[in-house]
Amino acid sequence: MRDMCLGEAWPAGTPRALAAERLWRVLVRATPDPERAEPAALLAYSAYLRGEGALASMAVAKARQADPGHLLATLLEQVVARGMPPEQLAGLAQSYAAPDLLGTASGGDDATRGGPA
Repeated sequence: MRDMCLGEAWPAGTPRALAAERLWRVLVRATPDPERAEPAALLAYSAYLRGEGALASMAVAKARQADPGHLLATLLEQVVARGMPPEQLAGLAQSYAAPDLLGTASGGDDATRGGPA
């Protein structure tokens, strides 16, 4: 499920990606620890793709505070600290196509995307 959410962040800055980011912001505020780590990490990822490093840093900090062992948050913390170009990180989102209204993925099935079968 999280991988599909990562796909919502791409292409960065589109109405769909911005709507997902707004949802993640609301969830960061409304979700208790340790569950807060998940929407915070998604928010960090989305913000970083858009070039919003300060927001990404704050969201990573929230995720790590909520769950210090959260894998995606840990990886994003390293990405932000190293200043990795957002384009390199976009591959995570591009791996998973946004589902259409019928619930199918426009990028092929999980096996062709390298996801779980």
